[in-house]
Amino acid sequence: MKNRLFVNCFFVFFLSFATNLFCSEIDISAKNVELLKEEQKIKAEGDVVVEDENGIIINADKVLFDKEKNIIDAEENVKIQDSLENNQIESDKMKFFRNDEKIFSIGKTLIKIKDLYEIVTKNILFENKTKSISSNEETIITDLYGNKIELEKFKYSNSSKNLRSQGKIKITDKLDNHYYFDDILINIEEKSIAGSNLKIRFNKNSFGNKENDPRLVAKSAIIENQNTSVNEGIFTTCKERKGKCPPWKLKAKKIVHDKKKKNIYYDHAVLNIYDVPILYIPKFFHPDPTVQRQSGLLTPSLTSSSLTGNGVNLPYYFALADHKDLTITPKLYIDENPLIQSEYRHKTKNSFSEIDTSFHRYKENTNKKLKGTRTHFFAKSDIDLDYIDFEESKLLIDIQRVSSDSYLKVHNLDSKLVSNKTHLTNSLEANFVKENIYFDFEMNVFENLTQNQSDRFEYVLPNFSLTKNLPSVGKIALMEFNSTGSYREFETNKKLAKLINKIYMKSVNFISEYGFVTNLEAQISNKNYNAQKTSSYKTESNSYELGGVAALTASWPLEKESNNSNKKFIPKFMIRSSPGSMRNVSEDQLKLDTNNVFSLNKLSDDIETGNSVIVGGNYIYENKNLNYETFNLALGQVFSLEKNSKMSKQSSLNQEISDLVGDMQVKFSENSSLDYKFSLDQNLNNLNYNEISSSFEIGNLIGNINFTEENNNIGSNNKYGGAGLKIDFDSSNSINFKTRKNFVTNETEFYNLSYQYENDCLRAALEFDRKFYSDNDLEPSDNLVFTITIIPFGKLGTPSIGSFND
Repeated sequence: MKNRLFVNCFFVFFLSFATNLFCSEIDISAKNVELLKEEQKIKAEGDVVVEDENGIIINADKVLFDKEKNIIDAEENVKIQDSLENNQIESDKMKFFRNDEKIFSIGKTLIKIKDLYEIVTKNILFENKTKSISSNEETIITDLYGNKIELEKFKYSNSSKNLRSQGKIKITDKLDNHYYFDDILINIEEKSIAGSNLKIRFNKNSFGNKENDPRLVAKSAIIENQNTSVNEGIFTTCKERKGKCPPWKLKAKKIVHDKKKKNIYYDHAVLNIYDVPILYIPKFFHPDPTVQRQSGLLTPSLTSSSLTGNGVNLPYYFALADHKDLTITPKLYIDENPLIQSEYRHKTKNSFSEIDTSFHRYKENTNKKLKGTRTHFFAKSDIDLDYIDFEESKLLIDIQRVSSDSYLKVHNLDSKLVSNKTHLTNSLEANFVKENIYFDFEMNVFENLTQNQSDRFEYVLPNFSLTKNLPSVGKIALMEFNSTGSYREFETNKKLAKLINKIYMKSVNFISEYGFVTNLEAQISNKNYNAQKTSSYKTESNSYELGGVAALTASWPLEKESNNSNKKFIPKFMIRSSPGSMRNVSEDQLKLDTNNVFSLNKLSDDIETGNSVIVGGNYIYENKNLNYETFNLALGQVFSLEKNSKMSKQSSLNQEISDLVGDMQVKFSENSSLDYKFSLDQNLNNLNYNEISSSFEIGNLIGNINFTEENNNIGSNNKYGGAGLKIDFDSSNSINFKTRKNFVTNETEFYNLSYQYENDCLRAALEFDRKFYSDNDLEPSDNLVFTITIIPFGKLGTPSIGSFND
């Protein structure tokens, strides 16, 4: 039970406790209260509560009140509550000088101001008359927004609601950005911070490169809940280089970060490259690093071409909603009419669609610049049909159209919806999966822009495939059923309808006690077709073909291991048999190589008939001190019992003995290798195919060379090659050269020479490009381009689209 003592002038005089006490009231309550008459003190212990007439409430485990000096000493779990201002001070020891209305804490102290700020410090002074709190010790302040403020000292005024500090000041926000000031003023009510001589070190991950040191310095700044305003600011993301200026920096008279809109605005900005001002912008803005999607100007780029002249791309991004957006890119030419390109993306719960389109009209028409409007229209949709009876059900729609064959090349238009600027595809595709059944259905229109109008289109309507995994034969073989069908119209008036059914079986590998590995493959095929005006198919009303093939493959892996090397020799042979006759595919394009020489069937729709033995193998040498194969040689050759004049001439499989095909790979080091592919005729006299490619790295020199030669049955004396060479002078400077040449016509298709300077935050390049072609709007062109890319701003692209909300 608590004892309560109420002290005033009359009560003290009545007890003859003292004659010189001040005439003010104090109320003390505690579990134990003891009056020390001789010492003129009151001692209280256990849940002590002290209240005075000025609204000061002290809670502690122990309190000693010296009436003569009018001082209260409080110890252990001391809490002082200013009931008028809603501030609280906590410490293990405090002194309350009532005459001066001052409270001192001794040791670590916690201060809570209006439940908005927590201050951890030492040895504070609380002056009740001026309602101020101060400390000359190191202090840490945290607020409701996750900011941490580190100070050398501070003084807080309850009347002005301002907290001031000078000296070393550091603020860390919830994104781990660090702010440094020489002095600050914190307004508690407005939740703002004003300071001078600001230095900000942003989180190294803020701009996508951990090697950067993004930072900002300014004369002064005001940090508010919704806005941060900086005066005379300088910003860069470049890595710090001692004693050197950053490769780029952006100076501005005023920088404002609107946290609500997530934009950063600049007034009177100047871009400096190595301390040289190169660009002045009165006003501009960009999204802050936390923004994934926001409307605004994307990175501009400069273009230069002898075909269209000089120009600039100015892409603008519209964030229409969380699940849809639009990018409009005007390509503004100095001597030509502008080209306008737009990209629209839309995401729903079960679909994602994209549309890419553009238009352009020449200012003046010539023999090359023909009159009329040029346009392109690309669209793609990926739709999840979400049929409950299927594990997977998808629909894909692809549309690709251009109004001029060379339009994409002339303006160097790139779109992620098209991978080839000369071959376009329009298609509708559906895919279904249920248990072990796979069904694909397609309708396609292919357009070859290099062909004349009558032969450029190929229609495949429809094209389907049905695959089902059949029950396995015990545990020794796997079986599969496949049915494909299509209807084609091509080369103006040729038509072909096909339905092919296949059953395929492959056994598991059987390994003998001597290490021989064998397996058996077989396929039965039923082909039904109707062909019109085709030379390689029967043109009767309906035709069908029944065929089958079986093969036994055996290999004998041999290995020799020593302390420094591991050598493998794997001889391999296949006995293959396919009775009956086959369609004439002698003019078809089919190249025999080490990838298909041991295939059960080398034709996609037909079965290669005849009896043959395929012989070949692999030799592999591995140096144990290295982590890669240093030498790998693969060989293969087909021996048939008789000639098959219906097989592809290019493949040499129409002969009793095919070409000897090989692939040799040599690795000289981790970054240097040689790959040699060849096809040697049966007499081992002539190379019908010869391909050499090599990549190498010698110090700062990086290069690649390739040469391809096609002779006799494979090609009509075709020889072409290319090369690339890059010299890295250091980590920032390099020269790059690329070229490609046709050695038969002695014509160079293109060559490209460029110089590039690059570091962690700046990329500059000077590039000369020459192209040798002439077609419609196209003509041979020389292009000299100089570009400067400010990283990360130059790396910004179309933001990722958000999720669709039901």
